[in-house]
Amino acid sequence: AFPGGSTLTRTGITLLTPMYGSPEQHSGNPVTTASDIYQVGGVLYELLVGKPAPSGALESTQIDNGPPSRAARGTGRRSEIKGDLDAIVAKAMQADPNMRYGSATGMVFDLEQYLAGRPILARPDTLSHRFYRLIRRRPLLLPAVLAVIVVTAGYIVVLNNHNKEIQVEQERTAAAQAFMIDLLGSANPYGPSDRDRGKDMLVVDALDIGLERLRSDEYGEDYHLRAAILTSIGEVYGKLDRHQAAIQTRLEALALERELYGNVSEPVILNLRALAHQFRTVGDYDEAGQYYAEQLVAAQELYRPGDPQLALAESASGLYAHRRGDKERATELLEAAVAALGNASNDYAIDRIDSVVTLARVRGETSLGSTLEMLSEATNLADEVLGALSPMAGLARTQYATSLTLDRDFETAETLFFEAIDIYETRLGRDHGATLIALLNLGRLY
Repeated sequence: AFPGGSTLTRTGITLLTPMYGSPEQHSGNPVTTASDIYQVGGVLYELLVGKPAPSGALESTQIDNGPPSRAARGTGRRSEIKGDLDAIVAKAMQADPNMRYGSATGMVFDLEQYLAGRPILARPDTLSHRFYRLIRRRPLLLPAVLAVIVVTAGYIVVLNNHNKEIQVEQERTAAAQAFMIDLLGSANPYGPSDRDRGKDMLVVDALDIGLERLRSDEYGEDYHLRAAILTSIGEVYGKLDRHQAAIQTRLEALALERELYGNVSEPVILNLRALAHQFRTVGDYDEAGQYYAEQLVAAQELYRPGDPQLALAESASGLYAHRRGDKERATELLEAAVAALGNASNDYAIDRIDSVVTLARVRGETSLGSTLEMLSEATNLADEVLGALSPMAGLARTQYATSLTLDRDFETAETLFFEAIDIYETRLGRDHGATLIALLNLGRLY
């Protein structure tokens, strides 16, 4: 076309190739570079599809070339054309010249961007489009991105569940605190708990009242909380020598825990073991034996060999076997427990010392060399972790001295007995059972 015009000097003659002419050329409007862009778009359309685009001779409002990918159905190239090439052709062949590329450079830029796998100007610069082009350039990036997304999503789910668990635990802690405050307030003579006894009420009386309230559903239907409080009350009953009350309360807690957590679960195992100890304390060894056996079987199913929690179950059953006179079974269980607890953290220091002392009692004069070595380590552990004046330090010294007496090292044994007795008298008193046992063993040494 000549500058400033769209036709030759001959009237009625239009300079164009009909199949590639732009709408403004067909309508006789002024022709600019935008018409060239339209024609290049038409050539690109035909190259992609294999046939010319609909003619621009139609009225502007009727032009609907449609994307090349639509016309390429059945050719096997549709997926390759769809997207960026559709957008480039559509922009080049807009009916409105002002909506096309402003120059050939712009169209060339988009074609080069497409070939390089980068975002083009003909499509909105969205994050999804940029990501799509990035994946086209780097195919191996997609699996890595998906892996990150999966891990992140999993972390968010875990974090959300953890936060919910924390919230539930906080609510239970608050409820437990309210229960304890209410329980301890039972001694208030002006309170609603027991006006008659008031400040003269004993701790065990307050526990009885608290237990009645707990059983009356006054504290709601949070059975996890109820089981935990029942277990705590049962433990306190036991320490106050209210063993029958302790057994009854723990049986209630155990029934709830079986339903809440299943028979093979940590809360159930702990309660089984505590009940076994309680029945043994009251002299019901047959009943105790059933609970010791069940807690050991459940622990063997729940924990791996060498786990400290399994060691605690073995130690408890080993002590029971010792009390029943089964030295072989007691030795087997206690040696396994001591070996496992020897690799455990200092959080299990008391359990390790207790298991070593029990094993030493079971062995007696058998394997004295290894027994004395274990007791020496247990004494050092008690001093380092619990303190040289702790009752456990006294316990370790008492048994160490007893075994040294069997080994006829009387001088060292006497020194250790003196140390143990000093600890017990300072911490527990002259008449405490532990003090008396140490004195008795010192008498045997003499």
